[in-house]
Amino acid sequence: MPKKRVLIANRGEIAARIARTAHRLNIETIGIVSAHDPAQDHLSSCTHQRIIPDREPAELFLSPEYLAELAQREGASLLHPGYGFLSESPLLAEACEKTGTTFIGPNPALLRLFGDKQKTKERAESRKIPVLTATTVEMETTAGQKALHSLAKSARFPLLVKARAGGGGRGMRLVHNPTDLEEQCASAAREAEKFFLDGTLLIEPYLEKIKHIEVQIAADRSGDTIHLFERECSAQRNYQKILEEAPANSISETVKEALFRDAVHLLSELSYSGLATVEFLVTEAGEYFFTEVNPRLQVEHTVTEEVLGIDLVELQFHLAEGGTLGDFENQLGRSSGQPLTSLSPQGYALQARVNAEDALSFQPDAGRVRDLSFPAAEEGFRLETGISAGSLIVPFFDSLLFKVIHHGRDREEVTQKMERHLLQITLIGVETNIPFLLRMLQSGAWCDGTHTTQHAAAVQRTTPPLHKIAQLHCCASYLAQRSSVEEEKKSSWARGDRFAVVQHESSLRRAIIKGCDLTFSVDQHGPSSFSFTFLPLEGEESAILRVSGLQWCDDSVFFLADGVGASFRVSQVPEGWWVLGPYLATKTVLLPPLLREKNNTDSMTERSLTSPLPGTVIEVRKKVGDLVKSGDTILLLESMKMEHPLESKVSGTVQSLSVATGDTVHAGELLAVVAPEER
Repeated sequence: MPKKRVLIANRGEIAARIARTAHRLNIETIGIVSAHDPAQDHLSSCTHQRIIPDREPAELFLSPEYLAELAQREGASLLHPGYGFLSESPLLAEACEKTGTTFIGPNPALLRLFGDKQKTKERAESRKIPVLTATTVEMETTAGQKALHSLAKSARFPLLVKARAGGGGRGMRLVHNPTDLEEQCASAAREAEKFFLDGTLLIEPYLEKIKHIEVQIAADRSGDTIHLFERECSAQRNYQKILEEAPANSISETVKEALFRDAVHLLSELSYSGLATVEFLVTEAGEYFFTEVNPRLQVEHTVTEEVLGIDLVELQFHLAEGGTLGDFENQLGRSSGQPLTSLSPQGYALQARVNAEDALSFQPDAGRVRDLSFPAAEEGFRLETGISAGSLIVPFFDSLLFKVIHHGRDREEVTQKMERHLLQITLIGVETNIPFLLRMLQSGAWCDGTHTTQHAAAVQRTTPPLHKIAQLHCCASYLAQRSSVEEEKKSSWARGDRFAVVQHESSLRRAIIKGCDLTFSVDQHGPSSFSFTFLPLEGEESAILRVSGLQWCDDSVFFLADGVGASFRVSQVPEGWWVLGPYLATKTVLLPPLLREKNNTDSMTERSLTSPLPGTVIEVRKKVGDLVKSGDTILLLESMKMEHPLESKVSGTVQSLSVATGDTVHAGELLAVVAPEER
């Protein structure tokens, strides 16, 4: 008898995750990828690999009929959509019905219901579940424009704009004042249309100081619906989760029980079969409001698995093939053989999403992973990844690279382990959010559990100016280069230190870090004591940074910068040095100095508008000769299906524009130059 087969209609870490469970269940897996997609690591996890020549990378996973027909041709009786892409698409579920393929998820009618946030809210209201009142807006209609004008006149701001048909932060905007409402809604609608093929928006009141709590639901075809407890996902940036935990220790048992009751009640009597997540907002006073249902596996399903000792992907396979909750036989560790209804959370679990992005602006990054290594395995440590050294990260998809998960005795222990392991990860070549994750984990609000959905923004506001961060990276890179030279010379180290004492270096040096062009000189006062003098940037005086207390441990360096301690991991790359610091993980290029322009207080760096990431220009808002103010948007760039406004850094006149709408640009490419106004 031939083995069962499943087509995995996804890529990256979730494709590898699904394949692992399928192999344990003796199910053959079919991994797919576009021939034009250079990121193919997940294929190695699959029994069979199919490289598709006639589909672009993103198009492949957004073609429902093609995917269902491909599953049929490959002899796959099952199709697992993972998350994202078409995981909530009724069109894919219908296409699977037509080909006789079992779609691992609910039926098309329920996907349509839960894909429409307004209808889902109406169902919740009919069941006496608290919701926030929302206004539905279709931007292209007269009624939609009237609704916007009405909200601008009478609504209490801020307002939250959301895509009716989707989630995950896509098509979501926070609008603080009426004058920005139409522009922000137009941008959100465009993004929603690209992601969910539906630009309809919901606009609702924005709640401050709230917790984001979600309930894991499982249901079978017999009508049995249960909860598998809760997760807290309050640590978010740009409305996308970055740290997820279970259980939610910050809310009372009374509130938890109410959420469990309402989540089960919402999905009962629907003939729902599979997994779902019901999401709520909880206020400081313990009030709560239903927001949406995600009828699929969640990115953060791992923390529920860890505290309950179960495999939710295994449960998905079981339910999709007609199994019941009562006859599910869990095959994992401590919960093996226990009925689902007898499980309760044990210990605490935390997941960190490591994204390819600038840790300051959260803009996606792309490029080749030159080197990648993870901490050694230990009890409670789990890694879900779909990349390896040599992987090329492309701008067509979500920026998630891998997930780090820890399970342990309590929140304090697990947080400490997470910090340690994030610091031990080596990833060179692509910027990540690891420095920001560490800042979140080390913040007081995280440690005492009082963080809310606004906490990431509060942490971000404590970030020093970029040129100050660049100066620290410059110091670390210079010291690493100096150390390398000293080692090559095999010079004697005073008291074991790496540097022989050189009183003064007469030559100026130059460093480029994320567009900051720094010219500096160095004075050495002892084996581990230096002064770095940075020539002035726009509107500033020369800066002197005093470095002392220098300590090395392998590729890590610690020093006091003007008395404040900072640690860096420094690795040499062909173009310079890759530095992981407290705020950024990025490249430093050390070059011979160049003469700066005289009688010009505005550096070329300030006047030039360069692309921070690869993408496509979707709108040019200014033309040559236009007057602009500092902060004005010159153009909109789309990367990884998200819009990024690029703003002028100075007030003045647009001197040149080197791109037009529709152009594809590379990271670092010059897009425009603004001539500063005379002073």
